[in-house]
Amino acid sequence: MAVLAKKKEALQKICDYLNSLRSQFDEAMAKKNDLQNQVTLCGQRLERAQKLINGLGGEHQFWQSKSNKFAQDIQTLLGDIILSSGVIAYLGVYTTSYRNDITQEWSKYLNEKLNIACAKNFSLIDVLGDKILTRDWILNKLPKDEFSISNAIIFTKSIRYPLFIDPQGQSNRWIKNMERKNDLQCVKMEDQHCARVLQNSIQFGMRNKININNLFICLFIYLHFVSKMSLTLELTVIGNRKVIKLGEQAIDFNERFQLYLTTKLASPHYTPSVSTKVVLINFAITLEGLDDQMLAIVVGKDEKEMEVKREQLIIEQHVHNQQLQGLESQILQSLSEATGNILDDQVLIDTLQKSKEASKNIEKRMNEAKVVEEQIEAVRRQYKSLSRSTANLFFSVSDLSVIDPMYQFSLSWFLSLFEKAIENSDIPKDKKDKSKRTKAIDKECKESLYRNVCRSLFEQHKLWTSNSGDFFLTGGGLLNSDENGNVANKPNPCPDWLDERMWGEIRNLSSLGGIFSTLDQDLTNNGNSRNVRAPWKVFFDNASPTQLYHYLPKEWATKLSPFEKLCLLRCLRMDLLLPAIQSFVKQSIGEYFIRPPTFDLDGVYKDSSVHTPIIFILSPGSDPMNELLKLASKYGMNGKDKLFSISLGQGQGPIAKEGIEEAIDKGNWVVLQNCHLAPSWMPQLQKIVEEIERTKDKDNKDGSNNNNNNNKDRDNNSGNDPLAFQSVENDKTTYTNINPHFRLWLASMPFPQFPLSILQNGIKVTNDPPKGMQANLKKTFQSLDESWFESSQRPFEFKKLMFALAFFHGVVQERRKFGPLGWNIPYAFSDSDFRISSSQLHMILQDLSISMSANTNTTNTNNNNDGSNSNLNGNANQKLDDEDLMDGTNSTMNETGGSDIPFKQLKYMIGELNYGGRVTDDRDRLTLMTLLGQYFTPMLVNYHSTYNFSESSKYYAPEEGDVHHYLSYIQSLPLMDEPEVFGLHPNASISSAIQEANDLIHFVSRMQAKDMQSNVHQSRTQQTNVSTQDQIMAKVCDDILTKLPPNYDLCQVQLKYPVSYQNSMNTVLVQELTRFNRSSLIELKRATAGEVVMSNELEQLQNAITNVKVPEMWSNVAMHPSNHLVLFFFFFLLSILLFILITRFFQQWIDNGEPSIFWISGFFFTQSFLTGCLQNFARKYAIPIDELQFEFIVQNNMVELMSDNMPFVDKLHLIQANPQLNQRPKDGCFIFGLYLDGAGWDLANGVLCEQKPKQLFSSMPVIWLKPIRTADFKRVCFCFFLKKTKNVRFYDL
Repeated sequence: MAVLAKKKEALQKICDYLNSLRSQFDEAMAKKNDLQNQVTLCGQRLERAQKLINGLGGEHQFWQSKSNKFAQDIQTLLGDIILSSGVIAYLGVYTTSYRNDITQEWSKYLNEKLNIACAKNFSLIDVLGDKILTRDWILNKLPKDEFSISNAIIFTKSIRYPLFIDPQGQSNRWIKNMERKNDLQCVKMEDQHCARVLQNSIQFGMRNKININNLFICLFIYLHFVSKMSLTLELTVIGNRKVIKLGEQAIDFNERFQLYLTTKLASPHYTPSVSTKVVLINFAITLEGLDDQMLAIVVGKDEKEMEVKREQLIIEQHVHNQQLQGLESQILQSLSEATGNILDDQVLIDTLQKSKEASKNIEKRMNEAKVVEEQIEAVRRQYKSLSRSTANLFFSVSDLSVIDPMYQFSLSWFLSLFEKAIENSDIPKDKKDKSKRTKAIDKECKESLYRNVCRSLFEQHKLWTSNSGDFFLTGGGLLNSDENGNVANKPNPCPDWLDERMWGEIRNLSSLGGIFSTLDQDLTNNGNSRNVRAPWKVFFDNASPTQLYHYLPKEWATKLSPFEKLCLLRCLRMDLLLPAIQSFVKQSIGEYFIRPPTFDLDGVYKDSSVHTPIIFILSPGSDPMNELLKLASKYGMNGKDKLFSISLGQGQGPIAKEGIEEAIDKGNWVVLQNCHLAPSWMPQLQKIVEEIERTKDKDNKDGSNNNNNNNKDRDNNSGNDPLAFQSVENDKTTYTNINPHFRLWLASMPFPQFPLSILQNGIKVTNDPPKGMQANLKKTFQSLDESWFESSQRPFEFKKLMFALAFFHGVVQERRKFGPLGWNIPYAFSDSDFRISSSQLHMILQDLSISMSANTNTTNTNNNNDGSNSNLNGNANQKLDDEDLMDGTNSTMNETGGSDIPFKQLKYMIGELNYGGRVTDDRDRLTLMTLLGQYFTPMLVNYHSTYNFSESSKYYAPEEGDVHHYLSYIQSLPLMDEPEVFGLHPNASISSAIQEANDLIHFVSRMQAKDMQSNVHQSRTQQTNVSTQDQIMAKVCDDILTKLPPNYDLCQVQLKYPVSYQNSMNTVLVQELTRFNRSSLIELKRATAGEVVMSNELEQLQNAITNVKVPEMWSNVAMHPSNHLVLFFFFFLLSILLFILITRFFQQWIDNGEPSIFWISGFFFTQSFLTGCLQNFARKYAIPIDELQFEFIVQNNMVELMSDNMPFVDKLHLIQANPQLNQRPKDGCFIFGLYLDGAGWDLANGVLCEQKPKQLFSSMPVIWLKPIRTADFKRVCFCFFLKKTKNVRFYDL
C-alpha cells in the first residue's frame, strides 16, 4: 500500500507537471496566436494607415490653413459678433458706404475704448456668411453684389420679420424664387382679404408676403401681432397647441409661418414704433448688382450659347461645392465620432477613401470648368464697359423722381429698353469685332433712352446732364464777405462791369487751385475797363450764343477743357450758360441729344401693348385729347362704341371699371381723364392694371403675337377692318381673353398719390408747349391735317394767315419765359386756342369765297359789260366798313390779294375771345391785341412782297406751299430766339436766360448726393478735422451765426417806440424787428447733435444749406426783391449780407429815430409800411383810409442815392449829413431802393426810357409817397409792380 501510495504520489507529480506543461503550452500557443493576431492587425493597421495617409495627406495644408484661420477668428470672435449684431439690429436700412463708415467707428471704439479685438477689415459676409447658402441665393436671383448678400444675411439672422425697401423689385423676385415650393401667399395691404390671408398663414404655417406701400397706420396694426417678439410673449400653450390671440380671436400658431413685408417707396418714412417691430432692410439695387445684370443680358443676347453654358457651369459648380462641403462634413463627423484606435475602424477608413476619390473627381471637373469659365469671362469682359455705362444711365434716370413725382421709371422697364436696343442696333460685318458691336449698342441704347425719357418730361426739364462738378452746381459755396459785399482782402477790380456775385464766384473758382489758381489775378490785371481793349472786358461785352468763346483770352481758350469753360462762363456770363451747355452736350455725345423729340403719339402707340398703360402727364393748358382722337381715327378706333372716355371724379370709379372690363373683351380703347381728381380710386386702378400685367407672362409662354406684330398688322390693314386679327385665347388669369387691340390711356396732373407701379411700368407722355419758336412752329404744323390744310378755296390767304396764327401762338407762349416782362400773369395758352382759331379762320375764308363767287355772278350780270374794275369795298352785297380794313387799306384785290378779309372781326374773335378769354389783366390784353395786330394785317397777304415778323427778317411768312414746305422753312429757323422776335428789348433775354440756367442747375443739384457738397463747406469753413456731415453742418451754422448781428431787444424797442395812435410807424418797426429774431439755426444745431427731434422743416433747412441754397423756411418770410439784389439770393452768403444791411438800416432807425428817407427794399412786409403811412395821414386829417391812395412824385433833384457803386452804409451816412436828404415831407414819406426792370429812367425829362445794354435793373431816384384822396387822383402813366414776399402788388405812378 505504501508503494502504491508512492506510485500514486509520483503519478500525481507527473500529472501536475504535465498539466503545468500543458498550461505553459496553452499560454505559449495563446501568446503565439496573440502575436499572430497582432501581426495581422499591425499589417491591417499599416495598410489602413497607408490608406489614411494617402487619403488625407494631401489635405494637410488645407486643414492646417483652416485651423490657423479658426485660431485667428477666435481671437476676434467677440468683437466681430458685436459688430455683426449691430449691423443686423441697426444698419439694415442704410447704404454700403454708410454701413462701412459706422462699422469702422464701432471697431475703433471697441479696440481703443473697450480693448475688444475686432477684425481689421470687418465684413458681415466673412463673419456670418455661408458660401453654399450664398450661391443658392444667387441662383434664386439675388444680386451677387456684396450689399445684397449682406442684406440677405441680415434677413436670415434677425429675430424680427423683414420690411424690405425695394424700389426696383429685387427682393420681391428673390423671395418668390426662394419660396417657390412653400406656397407663398402674396397680398397687398389695401386688399380687402389681407387680414384673412394673414390669419390663415399664421394658423397653417404658410409663407406670406405683403406689399405695404403707403398704408402706414394699417401696417402698425398688423405688425403689432405678427412681430416675432410679440408672438413669443403672447403665445399660450394649451395641451399640444400653441395659441396666439389676434384681437378677440384665439388661433393656432404654426412655427412654419414666415412674413415678408415689402415696399416700393424709395425713401419711406416710418415711425419709431414700426422700426422696432421689424428689421428695415434697404434692398435698392447697387451699381455692381445692376452691372452684372446688364452684362448677363447683353452676353445672353449676343452670345446666347456661351451665356447658357456659363449658367450651366454656375449650377454645376454650386452642386460640386455642395458635394465637397458634404464630404468635408462627413469626414469631420466620422473623425469626431470615432472611438478607440482610428486605424481599427475599417468603415471609417473606407469612407475617407471614397470621399477622397469623390473629392478628386469633383476637383478635376471643377478645374476643367474653370478653364471654360475663364474663356467665357474673357468674352464677357469685352462687354464690360457697355454694361457699366448703361447701368450708370439707370441711376441717372431714376434720380429724376426728385424733380417731379411722376418721373418714375422701373428697372424692368429699363431692362426691356436695353434688350430692344440690343436687338435694334447694327451688327458689324466682322462679328468678332466686339468694339464696334458695343459702340453700336451703346449708341442705340442712349438714343432710345433719350427718346423715351424726353417724351415723359416737361419742357423745362429736358436739358439735363449728370456730369456736373460741385462748383458748377453751387458756385463754390459760402463767401467770406465784409458788410459792403466785397470779398475779404481782395476788392472787386472792375466794379463798373463786374458785379459782386461774379467776382465772388471768380474768387471761389480760383481757390480751387489747379488751372484756375491765377484766374482772379489775371482778371485784376487784364480786366480794368479803363483799357478799352482789356481782354476780359471784351469777352464780357461780346460773347454771344453763336460765339461763346471766340473773345475769350487766348491763354485761357487754349488751356481750358470744355467743362472748365462752362465753369468760367457760369461766373461771367450766366445768361450764356444754357447755349454753352447745349454746345457741350453736342460736342460730348452728339447733336441728337440737344434736340428733344417732338410729340409723336403714333410712335408711343406702337411702343405700347395691351399690358402697358399710356399715361399723359398734364401741365396747365395742355390737352392731348385732340391728338388722341386723330390717332383713334387713323386706326379705326373712333366712335363711342370703340373709344370709351370718362373724366374721373366722385362716383365715376365703378363706371370706369365697367368700361375697362368691356374694352378688354371687345378690344376697345379706354381713356381715363383727370386721374388726379380721384385719388381714392387709384388703388383700385392699380389693382386692375396689375391684373392685366399678369397676363403678360402667360402670353409670352403661349407664344401669342407680340405688340410689334400687332402694330404691323394694324398698319397693313388700316384701310380695312382694324379688328381683323385673332384675339388672345386660353388665358387663365383674372382677365381672360384680353383683346390685343385693347389700350388703356390715362391722363393726370402730377400728384404724389398716383400709383408707383403704373408710373414705373407705363409709357409716360407729356404734351406741354415746346421751348423755342422753331420747336413750337414745328409741333403746330406737324399736328395739322394735310388734307384740311389744302382744302381752302383761298389757299394763298389761308396759308399766310395760318402761318401768322401759328407764329402768334408760339409768341404768346414763349413770352411766358420772360416773366413779368412777357406777361404780368403767366397765362396757360393751349393748343385748343389755336385749333378753334384756325377752324374759324378756315370757315370765314370759305364763306368769303362762296360769297365772292355769288357776288361776282351778280356783278357780271349788272355791269353791262363795261369792263370796269369795281372796288371790292363798293360791292352792294358785300359791304365792309372802312374800319374793318386796318391801316386804311382799301386797295384792290390785284394789289393786296386779300383786301376783303375782315381783319377786325378775325382779331376780335382770336384776340378778344379765343386767346383773350384767358387774359385777366387789362395791360396784358392790350399787349395781346398789339401782337396780333402785327401779324394779322393786310400787308401779310400782299402778292408782291414778303411780310417780316421781326426786324432781323429771319422770321417771315414763307411762300405758299404744302405742310412739308413750311416744315422745311421752320427747320431753317434759329434754335435760340432773339428777344426782338417777341417784341422785347435785348436785355429781356438776359434775365430769362439767367433764370433758365439757374433752374437747370437747381434741377441737377437736387439729383446729386449730399456728400458731393460736403467738401465745399469743408473748404469754406477751413475745418480740416471735420469728418462727418453733422459736424460740417454745425460748423456752417456757427459760421453763419457769427456773421449775423445779435437779436434785437424787443422790450427796449417797445419802450422807446410805444404803440402810438398818431404814428403807426412805431408798430411797423416792432413788427419788422420781430422777424429778425431767429432760432432755426440754433434748433438745427441741436437736432444734428441729437438733442431735439429732426423735424421735416429742419431737415429741409439742412438740405438747403448743404446744397448752398436759400432755405424755403427763410424765403417764405423774406422779401422777394424786385431790384438787382435778386441775383444775390441765388448765393447763400450774399443773402446773409442783405440781412446785415437791413439790420443796419433798422439799427439806425432805433438809435437816431424815424429816418427821413425809408429804404423800402429793406422791409419784410412792405404792405404794412405803406398802410402805416396812409394810416398816419388818415388820422392826422380825419379821413377814412379807404378813400386814400398814393400819388407817386419822383424827386429828380435827389439823385445822390441812385449810385449802384456807393456802399449802402455810405448812403445811410449821406442821408444824415445832407440837409436836403434829411428833411421829411409834410405828409407821406420819401423812399429809395426801387429799381426798374425792363426800362430806364431819364433824369433830364423825368420819364421812362430804354434800358442800357446788359443793364437789367435801373435805379430810381427818391420817390415821394404822397397820400391823396382817390377822387383827386389823376393817372399820368402806366403802373409798375412792387414785388414783396410771395405777392405782386400794383401801384400807379
